[in-house]
Amino acid sequence: MADKTVLDAFNRFDTDRSGSISRDELGEVLKTLESSQWDDASIDQLLTAADASGDGQLQIEECEQQPFEFVKWVFAEEQAISAGAKGKFRLRISGCSRTELNGDYVQQSEFYYRRPIFHCIENERYLFYHGKRQQWQIFSRTGTYASARLKTFRAAHMPGDGITWAVWKTSKTSGKKNFVKESQMTCSAEPPLTPEEERAKAAQAILIDGKDVFKTMSYELGNRTVYHQRSERFLFYEEPKGMWKIGESCVFGKPSLFTSRPTDVYSPDLALWIDEAHGGKMAVVGLNDDDVPKGFKFGLKVRAVEDGWKDPDFPHNNDSIGAAASKYKGNRWLRAVSLHPHPALFADVEPADACQGTVGNCWLVAALSALAEFPSYIKNNLFVTKKISQSGKYQVKLFDGRSNRWEIIEIDDYLPCTGSGGDQPDLLFANIPDGKMCIALLEKAFAKMYGNWSALDAGFPEIAWFHTTSCKEVFYYSTTYLAAAPQWVVIAGEGIPVVADYWDYDKSRQRLGQLGEGAHFTEKWRIGEWIQFEKLDGDGPDEGWLKYYSNGKRAAKRTAANDICIMQSNVGIAPEEAMKACGASGSDKEVLETIFKKHSTDFVEPEEMWQKLLEYDQGNYLMASSASTSAFETSSGIVQGHAYSFLHALEIEGIRLVCCRNPWGNEVEWNGPWSDRHSAWKANPGIAEALNVDFQTEGTFWMDFEDWLHVMGQLKVMNCKMPSKRGDFHNQIVEEDEEEQAEDAPGEDGEDQDEDAGRPVTGCSGLFVDWHPARTMEEGIVLYPEKDYTFQKVPAVLLGGTYIGSNCWPTAGTWTIEYQAPATLYVWAAQGQFNGGVDEALSADGWTAEAAEGFCGGALSLNLWSKHFDTGSSCSIEITADTMIGGVIGTSPCVQF
Repeated sequence: MADKTVLDAFNRFDTDRSGSISRDELGEVLKTLESSQWDDASIDQLLTAADASGDGQLQIEECEQQPFEFVKWVFAEEQAISAGAKGKFRLRISGCSRTELNGDYVQQSEFYYRRPIFHCIENERYLFYHGKRQQWQIFSRTGTYASARLKTFRAAHMPGDGITWAVWKTSKTSGKKNFVKESQMTCSAEPPLTPEEERAKAAQAILIDGKDVFKTMSYELGNRTVYHQRSERFLFYEEPKGMWKIGESCVFGKPSLFTSRPTDVYSPDLALWIDEAHGGKMAVVGLNDDDVPKGFKFGLKVRAVEDGWKDPDFPHNNDSIGAAASKYKGNRWLRAVSLHPHPALFADVEPADACQGTVGNCWLVAALSALAEFPSYIKNNLFVTKKISQSGKYQVKLFDGRSNRWEIIEIDDYLPCTGSGGDQPDLLFANIPDGKMCIALLEKAFAKMYGNWSALDAGFPEIAWFHTTSCKEVFYYSTTYLAAAPQWVVIAGEGIPVVADYWDYDKSRQRLGQLGEGAHFTEKWRIGEWIQFEKLDGDGPDEGWLKYYSNGKRAAKRTAANDICIMQSNVGIAPEEAMKACGASGSDKEVLETIFKKHSTDFVEPEEMWQKLLEYDQGNYLMASSASTSAFETSSGIVQGHAYSFLHALEIEGIRLVCCRNPWGNEVEWNGPWSDRHSAWKANPGIAEALNVDFQTEGTFWMDFEDWLHVMGQLKVMNCKMPSKRGDFHNQIVEEDEEEQAEDAPGEDGEDQDEDAGRPVTGCSGLFVDWHPARTMEEGIVLYPEKDYTFQKVPAVLLGGTYIGSNCWPTAGTWTIEYQAPATLYVWAAQGQFNGGVDEALSADGWTAEAAEGFCGGALSLNLWSKHFDTGSSCSIEITADTMIGGVIGTSPCVQF
């Protein structure tokens, strides 16, 4: 029989009288309690801990069960008594035929569809609940894909009778890939590791950036091992702030040389470290007793394949890696197709697939991430090779400013990997997520063009776009503060509650009063939505901590005292100097002035800036943003000086939001309002639904426009429109029964999302001949079957385009070409007596003669003409005499202005 006090409290929570308390009902009551500091994260933690049945709701029996006595206290008292459940649950997956899915999955601080995420750090797999499909999934990241699934809304370790795991693999019955049930696969709850067990798993030594070794000491801080370097530096865990630190003293609160991002991992090599001074990730590697790197995070599995072609001009040695090779002695080169059981060249390439490696080339990876919003462009315009090459030889097109033309870069598919890890190495540079190789191969083409991978260290996203689009014009937007410190004004009619501290748990519950509407204050420190302030005027406490967002709306905004100045510059890139930008920094003014030529500058207002963002997003421009270097923006989750892809700008229900992505592809994201776990999404369900938000720990995040202006505010826009619609990959939802949710979704034969962009030329008619179906233009393709003529010395701009030709020589008449705009059409015609007046007709119609030295078809030398079409679907050419005109090639380059 339930305790009456608990039962009465239970009924107050159970507002719909269903006999159970939903997550929404629990949250509504807890958030209204006097002095409550409950937020969505702590409510989710509480529900996870108290939900003994695992069905996502609370029953009265669960409110009385041990060991959840604190739940009784919550229900029996009219005050909040806890920030939520502490401690981590551990689930063990066993019995799976795909052994890489077995292992211990530890509960993380992040949630997905209001359910906890579990991570197996040894196998780099995640166990998470997909709310729209009502199933648990295992995959290498949260999102739409699954390597295994369990269809239940209950907890993974208590799914209910008759519920069985299904694993994506080849069915013995059909011989095809599908989800196959495995009754022997189980998920069981295991007790959390004790501090002693966690310390036993910690690395015995830590290697920092390939040179500094820290060894374990005999004592501990924060229930974690302390490490010591000979130069009298310490590596330890500062428990009050929840981060690992490197400092000259092993004392809480003292200045540090380097810090990790906030974490509770038991070993420092499992944390994320950032060199704030240089804007890059630090290489922090765990070592075992023999000083051999540990294999905590290996995500690849080498399989046996035949040796492939090896590029003699880009050898497999440290010369091709460059200076970064010194960090990874004993590295090895492995074929990309050998690093994943189901390799693909493109498949469903998306922005999340562009993830940065060791070299600090965030400029390149951010640019490729933005480019991956248009996957058909990568396939149709940059890769001459369209499918996985069995020999390992690939051709990629990049625009080279030195020759001022598109050049073909020939590469092999060998990629440098760590020497350690046995058959589970790490790639040194760009990754191949889910076996998709195109981004890693594209990065290798850049490395070959620049001489080696290390030459790509530091640069500018617009230079990468110059090489991939040939566009030479960029718009720069730069914002600066007009005041020394940010000043704010309270705009909430009810004011803002003030607490004593953010870091100290007890003081964070100590309410000091209310800062009244209209009060002005100066920002001393900001982390997430919390501001440490000092009042300038108005009613309320003189200092303390407050939230500037409340119930999904702004409670305070920045004042005119710290308005920002926004400057727009129109800049041209000098093609012959473009490659000098790599390795240059903002201080290399003389070098940069030879590369970037300013044509004009102007000041713009914030409203004009917002309208420009909408225009660029809707017009499918390539954009990148970078973080402010202000000292007030060091705890926002944004890495100062780091390049981010700018993906979207939208206004919904009067709220202006922008979406960006960190090319590191991990949890380093904006941590303020509208971040993945922020309560604003819950308070504004209409916005969440309109954006179809499906949060993933991949680096993609949202923030409001005012915060973006101050926290980031640096924008680069390439002055070209891409030929297809910007993809909605970060919101993509794949229905549960579609095969695309499998780990090895379509391979090299998989179709891209935008079919129209893939075939700029769709048909030809007229001239009293038959026209063959569309095919891909390449060297050696047959020009005239009856005489066995083939194309030779094909200009690089044509390779990979869509080609439609006649099956025999045409006669005089009207030639109609059907196309998908925007597209550039190229027409070739025989030189000399067989031209039949084609050159005059095309010139009169506004076509441009292209340089095509040596271009021929068998014994015929060919002229080449081009014309760009932004609109329309067909064009006609009048041919007045018999000719050897032959065919049309269509490509979909960006549209430049």
